[in-house]
Amino acid sequence: MTDSRVPFRHRRRILWGENDPAGMVFTPRFLDFCFEAMQFFWSDVLGINWHEMIFEQQIGAPMVHIDIDFLGPLRTGDPLEIEVRVHKLGRSTIHYGFTGFGASGEEKFRATIVSSMVDNVAVKSVPIPDTTRERLEAYMGACDAA
Repeated sequence: MTDSRVPFRHRRRILWGENDPAGMVFTPRFLDFCFEAMQFFWSDVLGINWHEMIFEQQIGAPMVHIDIDFLGPLRTGDPLEIEVRVHKLGRSTIHYGFTGFGASGEEKFRATIVSSMVDNVAVKSVPIPDTTRERLEAYMGACDAA
């Protein structure tokens, strides 16, 4: 895997309704930004449709651990690029690293999120499907080489 999507970056702008009364992004929205970037990463890089995985294959990937550091404010209209990396794979877990960049490339936040592949019917963890694991490993290798 060698293309311009490595490392993958999701681009967006901060919307009016994402701010608190002080005019800065409301803290919980940062998790939404990461989850949004994760969904685009899965479709654009891994070629896996999130909706189909959850509703047709009955496999989910809920977050089981979150760690986030806030490094600078974001306000309505500010551009935001969220870089998605995969740091580690477990039997059923995926350890992501997210970095949010502002207009001048300055870091606005860093987050580590661990998700677990789960059988939505049995509500228990399952191994990462082989095809998905292969794609994630290829992406990790491409990021290391970039």
